Amino acid sequence: ITRAHRITGALDSMMGLSIRVFDLKLFQEGIQSLEPLLWALLPSIDAVDRLKTHRVMGLVSSICTAIPLFDARTSKLPPDTADEFEDVARETTMKFEEWCLAYLDAVLKYLSVQDKFAKKDFGDQQIIRLTASCLRTFFSSLSPQIYQSLLDKIAIHLNVNHNVTAIKHYGRLCSAAWLAYPDIYLKKMIPMFHGKLVNSKHSPPVLTSVAESTLEWYLYLFAQSVQQASTKEALLPYIDQILTVHSLTCNYESSKIRKIAAKLVRNSIRSLVEIYPADYHPWASKDWDNDKWKHWNEWCSYTPPHEPCTFFIRIMFSCWLFSAFFRLLFSH
Repeated sequence: ITRAHRITGALDSMMGLSIRVFDLKLFQEGIQSLEPLLWALLPSIDAVDRLKTHRVMGLVSSICTAIPLFDARTSKLPPDTADEFEDVARETTMKFEEWCLAYLDAVLKYLSVQDKFAKKDFGDQQIIRLTASCLRTFFSSLSPQIYQSLLDKIAIHLNVNHNVTAIKHYGRLCSAAWLAYPDIYLKKMIPMFHGKLVNSKHSPPVLTSVAESTLEWYLYLFAQSVQQASTKEALLPYIDQILTVHSLTCNYESSKIRKIAAKLVRNSIRSLVEIYPADYHPWASKDWDNDKWKHWNEWCSYTPPHEPCTFFIRIMFSCWLFSAFFRLLFSH
């Protein structure tokens, strides 16, 4: 059994325990390991080892289904408690935004070195689906304030890095991001894409003078940003921008650009007329306004019917996971 096998086993074990091990009502000591665990996972997001990377992203996704990522300083929760573990939980929430930005940096670095997506390659299909699924859960667990910070970073990255080779992977990143908060996403990204594609100072508007690869980059991400826009009200304010971009690209000399232009309109129409889930959050979106629900005492409160033995969790976590998991991550 190699070191890689041991790390994989540790990650799989943590994925199974993560929903319960941070439940203050069941295992108070577990909350002390939440922040160190999150930071320890980041170096394992490695483009060379896709299997390990997606196990890490799966573990993060599992944690995000049980714990809302918000900053207690932005809520009306009491600043002090009489319980040391509750204090640790509250202080941990103050580090969530910093960690989320670091996690996004690691994911963007991972995406930037991906090879061109092969549609007929089953392995590539599985990888891109796993990435989209894990990122969708991550973005959907963020508070609107933290989500806005991450969206600003994504916008900067997309403007600086025009990696057409990995365009499919970045398209899934955009899809996962806008599924969480369509209104916030569209308000930020649609004007940016439109501004990069259309020279509005010219009358009538014309395409900006950019390389075809740059045009393909922004147009494809634009097309991926209008699917399932949750409500008609979210997308309707941007119909004019969508139609303007389509009118300027539908007759472009490159068939690749024309194909993406058609996809832009097709995705917009499907967003307005099709039936699909309007919310992908692990919990009701309205609960973000309920400070009582966000309290750490309510973390991991919705669980499967089976209630694991407290003694088993204590033994497994204290005697094996702590020592094995962290030793493997930090061993040289």
